[in-house]
Amino acid sequence: MDRVRARAPQVAATGLLTGSVLAGLLFGLTPSAIATAEAGGRYIVSFTESATTDEVAAARDHAIAAGAQIIYDYDTALSGFAALLPDAARADLQTDPLVAEVEPDEVMTIAEETSTSSTQSGVTNGLDRIDQRSRKLNGKFTYSTAGAGVVAYVIDTGVMVGHSEFGGRVEAGRSFTSLPATTDCGEGHGTHVAGLIGGETYGVAKDVTIVPVKVFSCGGSASVSTVIAGIEWATENHQQRGGPAVINLSAGVGKNLGAGLEQAAANAIKAGISFVTAAGNEGGSACAHSPARLGPAITVGAVSSSDKRAGFSNFGTCVDLFAPGLNVVSAGIDSPTDTAMKDGTSMAAPYVSGVVAAFLQRVPSANPAKVRSALFKATTRGRLRNIGSSPNRMLYSVLKVANKAPRVGDVKVALPGKDRAVGTSTVPVRISWTGSDPDGTVASYQLQRSTDGGRHWNSVALPAAAARSITLNLGADSGHRFRVRAIDNLGRPGAWSTSDKLGLTVDQQGSAKLRRTWSKDTGSDLAGGSSHGTRIKGASATYTFTGRTVRWIGTTDLDHGKARVYLDGRLVATVDAYSATRQTCQVLFATTTGPGRHTLRIVVMGQNSNRSSGDRVDIDAFVVTS
Repeated sequence: MDRVRARAPQVAATGLLTGSVLAGLLFGLTPSAIATAEAGGRYIVSFTESATTDEVAAARDHAIAAGAQIIYDYDTALSGFAALLPDAARADLQTDPLVAEVEPDEVMTIAEETSTSSTQSGVTNGLDRIDQRSRKLNGKFTYSTAGAGVVAYVIDTGVMVGHSEFGGRVEAGRSFTSLPATTDCGEGHGTHVAGLIGGETYGVAKDVTIVPVKVFSCGGSASVSTVIAGIEWATENHQQRGGPAVINLSAGVGKNLGAGLEQAAANAIKAGISFVTAAGNEGGSACAHSPARLGPAITVGAVSSSDKRAGFSNFGTCVDLFAPGLNVVSAGIDSPTDTAMKDGTSMAAPYVSGVVAAFLQRVPSANPAKVRSALFKATTRGRLRNIGSSPNRMLYSVLKVANKAPRVGDVKVALPGKDRAVGTSTVPVRISWTGSDPDGTVASYQLQRSTDGGRHWNSVALPAAAARSITLNLGADSGHRFRVRAIDNLGRPGAWSTSDKLGLTVDQQGSAKLRRTWSKDTGSDLAGGSSHGTRIKGASATYTFTGRTVRWIGTTDLDHGKARVYLDGRLVATVDAYSATRQTCQVLFATTTGPGRHTLRIVVMGQNSNRSSGDRVDIDAFVVTS
């Protein structure tokens, strides 16, 4: 259920950056102007973790009574609300011990970016750089996974759904503007970002599912409360659908503002979503920006093709790593095949999001902390210049994974039970197993069969790659054996798990001792082509065998009746072979005996459950396993 509810129209951004007020921005090329933070009495109210749902609701109702107009309610990424607050209502909330923060609802805007049409042939320099340690490029981008099964939430200006780069992988998403999330406008910032995350030509994770969350208008503005609403929606959507996910947010707010934004991002991370954000384009400290300064987030600065920090890129200890951010080519919005070149930490961040998505395909169970660790361990170190106090880490797309082998449990072999059918010359045998992977998922299984007790093995095709059972029609043989192994999502095979040896005997009643008169019938629908039957009360058939299980195969029909079954001299069952329609090759009786020599005796009762019909009993065959 969507719990993010718009209550009032968004207030437009006005004015320039002045004094101590720093507006947020989508981090493209260094902006020439930033809208003021004053949002006409709009505030974001966040509550402490100890505040209960009822206490939050009571504070909200009290604020409404004091004249507040609610814009958004938050209960997933943030506990609180955004509202137009009169001074009195704001003052009351600021004195409430359950309220963590009452902060102005800043305006975040898109800056002007250099945007030119270009034709892409081959691999872009950005992709070329991140898959190798050296700055000497080879014109190739090598990858083993492409983000299949992973969701990338692009919180931005929307994504052009019809662009050829995305191949139908863009979902409807959610828009907090008047236009759908699957449209983009203005400078096409969101489409460019999405193309770097998951475009077929320009993207890192070429199979990732892209979910646009449109929070910025065509004019490039959005209030912080709207961005929080976008994070809230993405978090709820992730919780509903499950699976691995990454959020890309190339925006921020400065001057020690943005507590609510940080809390929303932190809660998205707690919900299991890796959160990638741009460091910012002021050429100063990233620690002055939110959510760039948030520790659990992944904050990305921009470098040039010479591995030198881009002059506009923020830096410092709050930057986690750098990625290409100058002259970056990706999808444009002028046509379904358009390209555009842009600069900014906005362009560096999605390269990292793409690497995260590719990693999550390999290790879908990895939490955000494990993703950060793998990402940082893989980075190329000591190659960057002019980075100030930033860590000297360059994005490297080939992340190492400590991959444990998948496992297969016992391989079980089962024959058909009572009232199931066998073939005239074969027996359907079901082979089943279970599998697991301690640090990933099982992608497929391999099944092999041996008919000589395990000396030689032949592959058996499964109905589906990840199938965990199959039914095979087997003939009599003394050495059936099966083995299965799992292949995990990284392609690593586990150890073989082997079934017990299955000896299968199909005896066409020839060795049974028949007492009194039994007549022989023949037919192509009978096991072995023939059967013996009788209606004589007290007539019997005695079958001696060596094995662990035994099955009596016969016919059911309108004129068939009952028989008693004795195993090793003990009555174990009464079988009724009556049925409304004729059915041959039926399992009339099945039991497990344990190994050794046993005697099965069938005695005709001369009775039928339908008194108007006959009481015939047939014996087609006996099936024994050892």
